[in-house]
Amino acid sequence: MLSYIKNFVSKFLFFIIVFAISIFAGIWFESFWIFVFVFLLFSLCRFGDFMDDIAEEERQNRVDYIKTIKEAYENALKNKNKSLALKLGREYYSSLRADGRLTIYDEQAIQNDLLSMDN
Repeated sequence: MLSYIKNFVSKFLFFIIVFAISIFAGIWFESFWIFVFVFLLFSLCRFGDFMDDIAEEERQNRVDYIKTIKEAYENALKNKNKSLALKLGREYYSSLRADGRLTIYDEQAIQNDLLSMDN
């Protein structure tokens, strides 16, 4: 939570600085369009960083989701809950694939895990 606050504050300060530079450039060159140009130029530069932040956050959310599903799958196997293990196993293995579809090998791995519960 603290990182989100720091991130917000840094973006807000960046916006204020860009706005001030844009006003100064607009006054210096006595043109409203210079203000607009400078403001948009700096804003677009920051927009690229913002998109990188979003991509990194989405990647981290996906990694956390896969870890959570894997732990839930392993717990269902430990507790010998076959129906839940089957459901979570399919969800876990499909989350590992780019297209989200299970392969025959994934189904076989799940089946092997379910059969090992009996032993």
